[in-house]
Formats: sequence, structure tokens, C-alpha cells
Amino acid sequence: MPADQYEELSPPSSFIEINGRNHVQDAEGRWMDWALVKPKDQLQDEVVRKIIAYALDLSAQVTRFRRHTEQDMASIIALLEQEYSVTIGGPGGNYTLRTFDDLMRVEMKVGKFMEFGPEIHIAKSLIDEYLRELTSDATAELKTLVLGAFEVDKKGKLDRQKILDLRKYDIKDERWVRAMQAISDAERTVMVREYLHFKVRKSHHDEFRAVTINLAKA
Repeated sequence: MPADQYEELSPPSSFIEINGRNHVQDAEGRWMDWALVKPKDQLQDEVVRKIIAYALDLSAQVTRFRRHTEQDMASIIALLEQEYSVTIGGPGGNYTLRTFDDLMRVEMKVGKFMEFGPEIHIAKSLIDEYLRELTSDATAELKTLVLGAFEVDKKGKLDRQKILDLRKYDIKDERWVRAMQAISDAERTVMVREYLHFKVRKSHHDEFRAVTINLAKA
């Protein structure tokens, strides 16, 4: 929709009337006579308030759209549950709904956010104990891999994939085996997030293109 066709929204105002004159707070919370504020600062204030008014309205629309979309998709799942006499507990996996001609698709992607529990420290101790007793030429390389796996980033987070990759090594030592079990036990799902994706194409010979709407935080 062209910008000139949008309904004009009233920007949220922060004016209060003092002695018959409009006053507004500055960045330090002091009330100032609006007439004494520089024109360029008045213009900036007006533009920002106008933009925020549209942003708040669009944000509310997107949130409502996501809720309606989730309800519509849930109705399809409920129909399938009834048909096959099964109940899906909690968020399922990825799935796609499509039009009969397959020119439009709505995809549900499920993302899991994982972290490690305190068992990860036990795993590190067991691995360190095992590595201290090794004397072969392969030890240096293995130690480097382990040290790299347990390095933390600037936020103090471990690289989950590097740690999980340690389980690929076929090492029979009892301490290593227990360490790998501790790593498995340490894994925890802290959040499951569902993402909606919309795709369309003009014909069956065309590639799908995404309809971009950021619903991740709606």
C-alpha cells in the first residue's frame, strides 16, 4: 500500500499544560516550555513520535496476525488428530501447509534452544583426568580439540556443537565413556520457539519466494 494511503495516526503526546502553555520533559526529566525548544528539536520530536505511532500499530497488527495464523493452523492439526485418533502433546516438529495447487505454502519451523547443566563440569573433569595419563603422539591433538570444545565465548557460553562432536571419538576408556554420558545428561532444552514462514510462486515452474514478515518476536 502506498504511503499516502495509510490512515494518519495521532502520535503519542507527552505535553502537559502549565499556566496555559504546553510543556514537555527533556531527557533529564525537567519540564520545559515547548515554545522555547529549538525548531529542529521540535521537528525531530514530531517525526519520531509519528514513526513510533505507526510502528506500534504495525506491531499490534503483526501480533494479531500471528495469533490468528496459529489458531488456523491448529485447527488443521486438530482435524488430523480427530481423523487419526491421536493427540499431539506440546509443540511438534516442522510441517508445511499448502494450497491445493501448491502455489502457496505456510511453514511451521520449530527451533529448540539448548544449554548445558552442571553435569558438563563433571564431563570436563573426567576428560582432563583421562588426558593427563596419555603419552602418545595423538594426545596433543586430542587435548587441543578438547580445550577448543570447552572454550567459552564473550557471553560465557559454551559451543554446544563442539562439545557434542567429542562423542564421535571411539574411545573405550571408562572415564571417557562416563564423560560422554555426562555430556548427554547435561543437555537441557530451555526454550522451544515456533517460527512461521510464508512462500508463494506464480507457477509450478517458478521458485518459491518468501513473504517477509518478522514474526519471531510477535
